[in-house]
Amino acid sequence: MRGRAPWGLWVVLTLLVWGLFAPDRGLYQDDGSQMAHAKEAWTSAGLSGLLAPMGSPTRRLLAVPFFLAWVTPEPVFALQLLYGISWLAIAWAAWRLAGELFPGAPRAAWMAGTLTACATGDYLTGSPVALGYQVCTLFALVGLWCALKFVRGGQWPWLVAGCASAAASVFTVDGASVVLALAPLLFLAVGGLGKRVAAAAAAWVAVLAPYGFLFFRVLHNPATYVGSSTFPLTAVDRIRRTWVLTSNDLFPWTWTFSRVPFGEAPPRAIPVWLWAAAAVFGILLVARRLARLPHDPPAAAPRREFLVAAWCVFATVALHAAWASVVFSQYFYRTQVLSRVLVSAVIGLAASRLLARSGAPRIAGLALVALFTGFGIAGGMERQDMYLATWRRHRIELSSLVEEVPRAKPAATLLLVVPHDPAYQATEAPYLARRWSEFLWEDRATRPQTFLWSVDAMTSCVVDLEGFRCRMPEEKVCFDSGACPGRRLRWGEIILLTWRAEEGRFRLEDEIPGVLLGDLPPPPGLYRPRDLILAGPPDPRASRYLHGDVGLAKLLP
Repeated sequence: MRGRAPWGLWVVLTLLVWGLFAPDRGLYQDDGSQMAHAKEAWTSAGLSGLLAPMGSPTRRLLAVPFFLAWVTPEPVFALQLLYGISWLAIAWAAWRLAGELFPGAPRAAWMAGTLTACATGDYLTGSPVALGYQVCTLFALVGLWCALKFVRGGQWPWLVAGCASAAASVFTVDGASVVLALAPLLFLAVGGLGKRVAAAAAAWVAVLAPYGFLFFRVLHNPATYVGSSTFPLTAVDRIRRTWVLTSNDLFPWTWTFSRVPFGEAPPRAIPVWLWAAAAVFGILLVARRLARLPHDPPAAAPRREFLVAAWCVFATVALHAAWASVVFSQYFYRTQVLSRVLVSAVIGLAASRLLARSGAPRIAGLALVALFTGFGIAGGMERQDMYLATWRRHRIELSSLVEEVPRAKPAATLLLVVPHDPAYQATEAPYLARRWSEFLWEDRATRPQTFLWSVDAMTSCVVDLEGFRCRMPEEKVCFDSGACPGRRLRWGEIILLTWRAEEGRFRLEDEIPGVLLGDLPPPPGLYRPRDLILAGPPDPRASRYLHGDVGLAKLLP
């Protein structure tokens, strides 16, 4: 493959898509949960705990990037930086892979990497929640590139490196497993029938077989994470959902204007004119660099080029068909992280071929590049806006917890009472509330336990003379029938905080609100929450997770 990687261009595009306001954004959701898991796993069991399965028997490497961020003095900034590096590295890997897919079209490979850097269709674009999927995708692309180097005549170490990268991908998360399973067809499209293709396919299948065995063993078990995160679909529904997911890769204006909301959208933090300015700047930058590149020569083997492009299309559709039955796929949540690369490779090839011609085809090629570059960057700015605005709200929410309860006796339980609220909260789910407590009160000796009583989370409590009995969503039937007692919270162990939506924060209740007591009289002197709160300021380590605007966001209202 001729040419050098345009690192300067990709760095600028990555900053436009992800990094302008990255220092100002905090944790969003499962990034906090996974970092807390990595912290607790390392603290309790060291390396063996860190490499233990996380939610699924195949997810053995998922905790590693979150652990690497946690051990730094500034874990949130480090996590954001790791995300940005992975985004940039995926653009490089897309360029390398496209160079092997279309070896006679270096400009197509250049555009594959550049368009990948601008492809922002996934809901989690810009959020470290997707870091595991970014790492998974990076390993998958590197694995395919190395394996194709072997298929095209490289030495055995290329195949070994490719298989190792593929294994690292599937043992991080499952996002690339479908595409990697189809890789032998790609080897065949690239190399035709022959010993190298047979050797590559055999080694590939042998390396991925243990993962496949573990995955399919738990796929239909509802007690596992994999089983509970999928739901059955009819054939018609799967086809419809597959088309919706695929179309999201093909219509970049939806990345800016038609995001499916996840809860009530927060007020806009970044003005729309800045989205447009970033998009125009990115288009001009890409167009200037593109004009300096020579035209790709006509394809030496057009049939093989067509087969490879067809594989990219087929792998994208197959990937989306598999994702269609995954929870939250309707939000394009984690679904586009890998498919955007395959689509960018095909679009890059098509644009390169069109640009080599004159008249209307050349105009169409320029329009393709401008469309996916401009709307991609604007979509990245839209994501930065959403996560910045959400973090500003979450920071107030989380700070209120340590303001009300800076330290507590370990026997205490924070009972967080949250009525229906369409806005997405940092403590939206019981596991998120528990994980945040591990950051806000890192010292176990001053960390209270936590229970989230939330209408939206479908958790509930009932009151009796001794206190509250509380249940999780999955306990509803047996709790209501009396078959399971739930969790007992006695009056003398409770610190009750209620959510004030108008203030966006929790408030400590010195008396139990009557609406929670029903017909029972208030407990006479038994509920004394301030006796459970220890004197002293909050744990200073909590500030590592609660930073405010420190970068460009300081210039915004």
